[in-house]
Amino acid sequence: MGPDVWAWFILISAIFLFVVYAFFVSRRDKGRQQRHRHRVWPQVDPPLVAGRTYNLQMSDGRKISGFTVEGIHDGELGPPWYDIPWLAGTVTDGRRVYLRANAIRTVEEPDRRDGR
Repeated sequence: MGPDVWAWFILISAIFLFVVYAFFVSRRDKGRQQRHRHRVWPQVDPPLVAGRTYNLQMSDGRKISGFTVEGIHDGELGPPWYDIPWLAGTVTDGRRVYLRANAIRTVEEPDRRDGR
């Protein structure tokens, strides 16, 4: 084996070790960020609960008032275009509506007078 082979071997080994090092450093930093986030921000209840009514604003600007959540489809068993979670529910006029979870911009719980 000539000197060219050893030079290539050292160069490829150095690149491989750098990639492995970068992978572990990024995982360590991500873990630190998550631990810090959990210390700084309080834990809250899930934003959507089945059976409750919400006012939604979609990412395209539409507003849906009186959306009652019936359930969520996580996309695991469906075709590939259903990889994104879908919310199923009804609106005030009784129509059944399916919404992509990533299309919802804000969720507002309307004022509740029944004490629940």
